Amino acid sequence: MFEPLDMNDTSYLWNDKNYTSRFASGHDATGKLYDNAKNQTVNAADDLHTTIADYGTFLVSILNGESLNKEVYQEMIKPQVKTKKNKYFVLALQLYQL
Repeated sequence: MFEPLDMNDTSYLWNDKNYTSRFASGHDATGKLYDNAKNQTVNAADDLHTTIADYGTFLVSILNGESLNKEVYQEMIKPQVKTKKNKYFVLALQLYQL
């Protein structure tokens, strides 16, 4: 999905060249820096490293149903797990039915 959308700053693998100088790091309640996971093997259920621009491209493509066949798109937006009234996890996202 990344290549057809030209998401060139998105990967499941850590890349020192692309990420070290521009990666936002989290901190705990005391201000201590969390260790960043620097994945060396791909795991689709783990950290995805991306930029705001690439993530925006991805979200717009989902909203428009682009780059996915109709069946995959329908499965992706179908409520999978109900977490609260009118709130569901769908594949890769959360869905609020307003």
